Amino acid sequence: MHHELAHIINPSESRYIYLLLGICGNGKTQIATNLAAHKRYKNPQYTLANEHHQELLDIQNGHLSKEEIAHKRHNHNILRSADYLTIDELSQVRHSEFTTEKITALINHRYNNKLTTIIIANALQKEIHLHLSPLIIDRINETGGIVECNWPSYR
Repeated sequence: MHHELAHIINPSESRYIYLLLGICGNGKTQIATNLAAHKRYKNPQYTLANEHHQELLDIQNGHLSKEEIAHKRHNHNILRSADYLTIDELSQVRHSEFTTEKITALINHRYNNKLTTIIIANALQKEIHLHLSPLIIDRINETGGIVECNWPSYR
């Protein structure tokens, strides 16, 4: 099944964003990892959506030292500029205006800079509007696509 998905996601295109949807445990994260290795990206990065969200909240709340803020901003900039980024467990982030704004800004920046982004969510396609803005859903449909990983769990 995974080799068939590699033909659907063609990393030779210059700009693309893909959304992998499906039940927990069916290999979406492994697929994203294998795609990065297969195409030999120089700087692939991985983040859990919830951890990235928390780092941005920490910066906004101002309860950190200058060094901690600088470190978290540095981490954010790495995610913004990586040639390949996997954003995992998007459906685990609590939906809010702040969350939608920050995720939209990150993905849109990557879109504008022609950087590959794979978003993973344990969700159904009809639920994705709860996690992504209409702009990002349009970007996904324009440059890559939504891939429903509807095979059984491997766990």
